[in-house]
Amino acid sequence: SKAGESICKWVIAIVNYSDVMKIIKPKQESLKEAMVELDKAKSELAEKEASLEKIRNEIARLQASYNASLGMLEDLTKQKELIEIQLIRAEKLLNGLESESKRWEKSVGELNIDLHDLVGNIMVAAACCQYVGVFTDKYRNKLRESWIRFCTQNNIPITSGLSLERILTDPVTVREWNLKGLPADKLSIENGIYTTNAKRWPLLIDPQSQANRWIKKNEGIKVVKQSQAKYLQTLENAIRLGAHVLIENAGEVLDPALEPILLKQTFKRGGQLVLKLGDTDIPYSQEFNLFITTKLPNPHYLPEVCIKVTVINFTVTPEGLEDQLLVAVVRYERPDLEEQKDQLITKSAELKRQLKETEDKILKLVSEADEDILNDEELINTLEQSKETSIMINERMREAEQMTKEINASRELYRTVAIRGSVLYFVIANVAMMDFMYQYSLAFFTTLFNRRLKMSAKSDVLEERLEILIKDITIQFYSNICRGIFEKDKLTYSFMNATSILIRENRITAEEMNFFTRGPATIPQVENPTQFNTDIYINLISLEEIHANFKGMKESLVDAADTVYWKDLMASEDPSRLSLPSKYEDTLTEFQKLLIRKIIKDENLMLYIKEFIKNELSEEYIESPPFNLANAFIDSTNTSPLIFILSPGADPIPNLQNLAKTMNMEDKLKILSLGQGQGAIAQKYIEAGKANGEWICLQNCHLSSSWMPELERIQEMQSEETTNPDYRLWLTSMPTSVFPVPVLQSGIKMTNEPPKGLKANLKRTFSEIEPIEYEN
Repeated sequence: SKAGESICKWVIAIVNYSDVMKIIKPKQESLKEAMVELDKAKSELAEKEASLEKIRNEIARLQASYNASLGMLEDLTKQKELIEIQLIRAEKLLNGLESESKRWEKSVGELNIDLHDLVGNIMVAAACCQYVGVFTDKYRNKLRESWIRFCTQNNIPITSGLSLERILTDPVTVREWNLKGLPADKLSIENGIYTTNAKRWPLLIDPQSQANRWIKKNEGIKVVKQSQAKYLQTLENAIRLGAHVLIENAGEVLDPALEPILLKQTFKRGGQLVLKLGDTDIPYSQEFNLFITTKLPNPHYLPEVCIKVTVINFTVTPEGLEDQLLVAVVRYERPDLEEQKDQLITKSAELKRQLKETEDKILKLVSEADEDILNDEELINTLEQSKETSIMINERMREAEQMTKEINASRELYRTVAIRGSVLYFVIANVAMMDFMYQYSLAFFTTLFNRRLKMSAKSDVLEERLEILIKDITIQFYSNICRGIFEKDKLTYSFMNATSILIRENRITAEEMNFFTRGPATIPQVENPTQFNTDIYINLISLEEIHANFKGMKESLVDAADTVYWKDLMASEDPSRLSLPSKYEDTLTEFQKLLIRKIIKDENLMLYIKEFIKNELSEEYIESPPFNLANAFIDSTNTSPLIFILSPGADPIPNLQNLAKTMNMEDKLKILSLGQGQGAIAQKYIEAGKANGEWICLQNCHLSSSWMPELERIQEMQSEETTNPDYRLWLTSMPTSVFPVPVLQSGIKMTNEPPKGLKANLKRTFSEIEPIEYEN
């Protein structure tokens, strides 16, 4: 039944339940126990977790503290490293600037003084640049001293002992000028300063071409002459491109076309600077530079020219020429020394340039540095490198300077030869005062000087060699110059040689020379207690004022013992043959004796001068060398003309024809007498002669004054390379001021006067006879 089924199901269910409960009950009890354990474990876990969280928080705090400490350590380490670096840099900076600070301290002191004296210094320097260049050294110094005195008197601050070299240039620039050929003497350096600082374009009086050589060493300079057909076109291009131009051999009159350039008549058009040259407007470059030189030794420029240019006198000085001749002597006698010196000069100039650049670089870096100079690593490193470079350069410079002293000491042994050469040159330069035709260039002089170095007798003993050279150049220059001056001037030239040599050796004083040429400076107002002529007495006692050797002259003239000598001297026809009183005979120089004899009997002056020259030089210097056309020809080149200076009654053409016959040039000798309309023919002759190696003789140049500028142009334009080596140009002329100076200076001059007296006639006759003719 259903009830039974239900009860059965219930029983079964109970049994199953009982079975299950038997299994589950222990598990439930275990569960309860586990849950108790779990709750206990959870409670413990919560406690542990809380403790762990606390530990974690502490770890986090410690980690943060640790990280902060690490950051601080890193910062401190960096600061330490930076401080160490800065200490090193500071040490480098102090070491690097130690020597510079002394120089800067000195410079600051000098700059403060210069700032105080700025007005006076610049005023005098500007005046010197503008006005004194035309004068010689003596007058330049007088002007400068008068301006300094004016400033001092009017309380205008000015540096005592003002140096233009310090104010307007620097040693490195001057050294570069010297390397380019500017002589190193004070006057030449001043000229260089005036040339580079002049507001107006410089016109350089340059008879010896020293300025020419210096300016031509400038890179890219264009050289033109006013005689060239297209020289204005060259100028125009230079103005456009900003080039430098040198106009050579200017005369006393400048081309009017140059006026806009000389006056710098520029104006602006469309924002561009323009200059009007002729009918053309040319863009004017500020880099354009113009130099003008003239070979005229004493040009007379009109005021209209002087206000357009700055005239600067570049005439060679004795000191400058001495240095140049010393170079020539040492280069021939000791080429090793001169080569070393040249290398040292170049090396010193380069080292000084580097040193200046280094010093300027240091100053620039320091001035441009940040507020904290120690943070500028590039500056410190550069400074250290610069310092090392500076030390090295200074060391090398000290070595170079020491070696220079040693070389100069060796070179100075040859100074006596250079001094003699310098003295002889200035005598030759002054010979032109006797006659316009006696013009000689420095190039002629140096060529002959170098030739004598090669041709003079040799000796291994230095003292003997120097004596040989001095004697040789003295007599050879005498012979060469006498060849080109008239008989009446030869004794004067010889006397100038003797006195100039003695003046340079301090054996004649300026007072003695002035007494000889002008007489006593002041005439004493005294009574004449002697029986001698009053003028003679006054002149003799005036000698006491010029030299100590003449002391006691007044007493000697009235002394009983000395009067015997004085009476004999006064009465003699030739006082030079008699002795002076013993106190003067033994102490006076030959020139001082000459002064006394001139006073006593001045009509015999020529005889006394000959005796003086004979005693001081030798007898050779009072005899005229015989005329020798062949020797003149040997000295000539295809570009140097041979010039006969004519005198009344002299005809050199037969001598020239004889020489042509001897040289097998008889058929190639062409003679043309100049005059009206002959210029064009002469030019054709010259062009043909250059090409074919002919001898062209142009007679009577003084009669063709209008063609002389063309002759000058022809000579200027010729070149030794493009001219036949056999070509020679012979010129004859009476003395005339229209003869071109450059042609005179470059030519070999000869006079051929008729011999005067039996001795001169015999010498001329025998000199013209060949040895073979004696034998026959």
